[in-house]
Amino acid sequence: MKKLILTLVAIQITLHSYTQETQGKYSIGLNLPPLNGKTIDLRFENNLNPHWALQLSAGVMIDNHMKGSVYKVYDGLSDFNNSGFFASAGIRYYHHKEVKKSALFGGVRIINGYFDQSGRYEEGHNQVSESGYFIATGIEAGVSWRLSDKFKLDTGLQYSPVIYADRQVSRFFSVLPGIGAIADLQGILAIKYYFNNGK
Repeated sequence: MKKLILTLVAIQITLHSYTQETQGKYSIGLNLPPLNGKTIDLRFENNLNPHWALQLSAGVMIDNHMKGSVYKVYDGLSDFNNSGFFASAGIRYYHHKEVKKSALFGGVRIINGYFDQSGRYEEGHNQVSESGYFIATGIEAGVSWRLSDKFKLDTGLQYSPVIYADRQVSRFFSVLPGIGAIADLQGILAIKYYFNNGK
């Protein structure tokens, strides 16, 4: 009986230490690639357990003049200006053998936002503008690199197909906030700071 009690106590201590290392870890991060498109993408993460994390993000895009498309089409528009804001919520799975090591990750999220777009017809120089709301899904994959107890670096790719969007200035070239400019793809290069020791 004594051995059994000691064994149960040892298991309890081990599990408590393990969960303390991994649960309730909060971090805030900034995704760097969107800065190229005049977009700030702030990300908040709560590690629910060693493998699963809840993710929230919010951002704003101001006067992005990028022409986003891989299609070689002509719609008579130029001088694009894209602005707006977005927020998203999702979940991410980390695959690793050791808690305090770098890890592969995959995740999904729902993105909701508002856009304000304008452009100019090359013939006649008439300006056109549209604004409205959109919903998209975000599918991401990559690697999370542990830099220290306080910092991690996420690298990867996010694909965000649009589920619904109000009428835009151009179905080919207008850019939505929080969505990649080219083929709905966006790079992930996010520096995360943990408020307590990272997992």
